[in-house]
Amino acid sequence: QMIPLALMSTFTQNNMGYELLDTGRQSNNEKFIASQFSTIDPEQFESEVFVTTKVWYTYLGYERTKISVRESLKDLEPNTRVNILINWPRCDESVAWMDCQGEEDALPQYVKDAGPNPLFSRNAFLESWRALEDIYMENERVGAIGVSNFSRQDWDLLIRSCRIIPHIHQGNVWSAFFDGELMRVLNEYSVLFQAYDVMNGIVKKVEQLPNLKRYFVQISSELGVENYSTLIIAWFLQHRIGVVVRSSDEKHLEMNSPVVVHRVQALKELAKNVADLIHHAIQNEDVIGHDDGVVATFINQMSKPVQV
Repeated sequence: QMIPLALMSTFTQNNMGYELLDTGRQSNNEKFIASQFSTIDPEQFESEVFVTTKVWYTYLGYERTKISVRESLKDLEPNTRVNILINWPRCDESVAWMDCQGEEDALPQYVKDAGPNPLFSRNAFLESWRALEDIYMENERVGAIGVSNFSRQDWDLLIRSCRIIPHIHQGNVWSAFFDGELMRVLNEYSVLFQAYDVMNGIVKKVEQLPNLKRYFVQISSELGVENYSTLIIAWFLQHRIGVVVRSSDEKHLEMNSPVVVHRVQALKELAKNVADLIHHAIQNEDVIGHDDGVVATFINQMSKPVQV
């Protein structure tokens, strides 16, 4: 239900500055996205629109990945530029919602016949990346290729064998703040980090942390920013981290749009304060409020020096 609204209200006459729609093959909505694009006069688009789609872990391996991408490009609007990511480096049975064998068994026979079962190889994603490299070099519709949910160790393996360094890494906000080794690699190779859970991983948590929320509201007010979610997104963008905004509300789509976020002035000396608040939110920790200070009594018998 949100796709038609998002396309009409963000990419066309009400131009909010959005230039990318994020989905994945597993979402099973690529054909629907294309049908909605086809209802819009191309002249209404303010700029070129990209769709990011992803290869699911059941399609890891060279031939299976090519099948996934071929089907995605067929289902998506022919005039739309496409970014393609590997959604996960592998299926992991320790993740509660992943049904590795069940999903493999449910695949169409032609996919099973195309290449080996990726469950038998932890590094089947290397062959998938080789397929994406070939597709990127051969197909002008593909604007960028990348990965999602990859660890530092997965990146090390990929860098040693790849011809093209991934352009995009999608990951959670925890990685941006607490996985320094991964971020160092991404920065070294100028890879764009896109955080896909800013709203759930930070904004919604702030709602439950009263002191933290008070500080966010205060800083937002000082900067003339209507909503602290806009401030949080602005912090990420000003630090070269992309944000995949998820919303089921038209007002939120507008409030957190690129046009609105880019109006937020450079945070400068406030950037460290905002980063500290975000750090607490990710860990679901509230901060000490103005009225919650700690009272401490220090007693020195003057017989020896004391360091405080």
